[in-house]
Formats: sequence, structure tokens, C-alpha cells
Amino acid sequence: MTRLASTSSAALAHELRIATTRTTRRLRSVTSRKITLTQLSALASIQAAGELTLGELAARERVQPPSMTRVIARLCEEGLVERKTHPSDGRQVLVKLTDHGTTMLGAEAKAREAWLARKLSNLTKEERETLRSASSILVRLIDE
Repeated sequence: MTRLASTSSAALAHELRIATTRTTRRLRSVTSRKITLTQLSALASIQAAGELTLGELAARERVQPPSMTRVIARLCEEGLVERKTHPSDGRQVLVKLTDHGTTMLGAEAKAREAWLARKLSNLTKEERETLRSASSILVRLIDE
């Protein structure tokens, strides 16, 4: 790689970091309900996994287990998750989404996608196609 290409990649990396950070921040601010980002992230992790122990969930979310215990307690109070005894280790608890939690997560995603769709509708057809191509490239970068 030449020095020019390296500089170009570094500049693009900077621009992409700024753009993705601002986009993520804006999307996170669009909500259909009063729920913290930590709670929302925990719910999404549970949805992706099906069921998790509190320790597994804390590790996925990169928080300490006592912090996750508080998050799950609040989500239980809201009826978004339920706890159950681990089938092979009675000392552990599994958490899973309730139907209400699944519905709420769907509503959150729908609210964010509706906001983004409104923003995208202001772009030209060519700009939307560029973003469609960029989206698949970004997914490929992340998955590599």
C-alpha cells in the first residue's frame, strides 16, 4: 500500500467513524418508550440469544454482574423479561424476553426505522443507491 493510499484510508476511516457515531447517536435518541440504552441493549442481547444467565449477559454487555442484576430487576418490574431457574444448575438464573419485551423491542426498531426512512426519503434516488451499496460494504467490513 502506498503512503497516499494509507493516508486516504486513514481519512476515510476518520470520516466513517464520525458519520457512524453521529448516526448511531441519533438513532438511539429515537424511542417509542422510556427505556435506557443499557436496558435496550440488554433486551437486544437476550432476544439474539434466546435465554442467558445473568453472568453471560453481563459478559456480552461488558458490565459487571451486579450492574446487570439491577438492569434485569428493572426489566422484570416492567414485565419485559422473566427469570427462571437454570435447568441444570439451580444456583443460576436464566433470563428471557416476555411477549411484552419482544413487542416493545419491535416497536423500538420500527420507530428508529421510520425515522430513518423519513430522512432517506429526502435523498435522491442515486444517493439512496449509494447508501444501499455502502450499507452492504459496512456489513462486510464488520463481519470480517
